Amino acid sequence: MRALVLNFMHKRYFQCITLFLSLAYILSCQSEKEDTVVPFFTSMRQYSHKLYENEEECLRVNSGVSIRSCIERIIFDTNGEVTAFLGGSDLALKGKYELVSNNIEVVLRNGPVLTLEITFNIISQNELIRTDNNTRWELYD
Repeated sequence: MRALVLNFMHKRYFQCITLFLSLAYILSCQSEKEDTVVPFFTSMRQYSHKLYENEEECLRVNSGVSIRSCIERIIFDTNGEVTAFLGGSDLALKGKYELVSNNIEVVLRNGPVLTLEITFNIISQNELIRTDNNTRWELYD
């Protein structure tokens, strides 16, 4: 009888240890993912990129008429929404973004067909690098 009790306790002990180790493994995997994926910014951010060296060059290229902007802008809100003004256009492209590690992954849509995917590398809170054309974007106040 005593052998049965000891055998039962040994099995229970082994099951508890196995359960504890399994839980520890699952929780460690979840916390690793939470460290690398933070979905959105906690406050609205706006970044810009100068298309020209200075305003005179911008006006010269645009024939003295400032119908196009001299900068590109991108605005990130706190809900994963993004608005971009690219190529000097005043037409807004809307889309979604997600923070993944040190990158911002952006998907812009212009109607039901055209989709533009852009990735920014976060250099600092004040500076981004657009990875497809290596342009520098600065925090816009």
